[in-house]
Amino acid sequence: MSADIEAVHGYPVFVVETFVDVSRFAGTCHHASNWRTASPASVARWRHHGQPKEIFVFELTDGAAGR
Repeated sequence: MSADIEAVHGYPVFVVETFVDVSRFAGTCHHASNWRTASPASVARWRHHGQPKEIFVFELTDGAAGR
């Protein structure tokens, strides 16, 4: 993913994020794929249309989330 973005836009991607509707999904596949929740307490933090979403992040480069 990062190489494709860098080829088109000229800069790499270090971290990707996604939002999971906790009323419909548990995020099991994200946890199994080593995605981390953005909040340490795994609290749904983002809302759109009144539905809470849990934010998951995945580092494409080690230590990128701490930069």
